[in-house]
Amino acid sequence: MAAIRRHDELLRLLIFQQPLSAVELREEFYIPKDRLQRSLRQLMSVNIVIRVDFESHTLYAINGSYNTLIQRTLKL
Repeated sequence: MAAIRRHDELLRLLIFQQPLSAVELREEFYIPKDRLQRSLRQLMSVNIVIRVDFESHTLYAINGSYNTLIQRTLKL
């Protein structure tokens, strides 16, 4: 739950618009690439966000097993 609260803006975006590439995420947040990558790594380490390789693209999405927990934690 701490990771969900810490990265709430990123998760809110992914709930409503997924999957997204790192470039698309950066365009939405206007944050440095290294900060975004760090956030994504942290969320992937606790299995909240998954990485999907599709053809030549790398996309990020929320692990569906955590949809309810994320929505309750963020009060969506």
